[in-house]
Amino acid sequence: MLRAILIDDEENSLNALKQKLIQHCPSVEILASYSVPVEAIAGMDAYKPDIVFLDIEMPVLNGFNLLQQVSFKNFEP
Repeated sequence: MLRAILIDDEENSLNALKQKLIQHCPSVEILASYSVPVEAIAGMDAYKPDIVFLDIEMPVLNGFNLLQQVSFKNFEP
């Protein structure tokens, strides 16, 4: 089972992705989801996911900048 974290500033997109993963990818366990990118940094370091679904264009902190601030990077971006 792959352990995943979802990050998207748009709640509708985040919820749609969750539903699609639940419906079509039973081998993916959703550990957490974040709509505030800054909060996702601590979550990624704490959960240590196998895979991250990350929106790139987000206000304040885009996806690339977020990845630079994360300590744990042993996942499939």
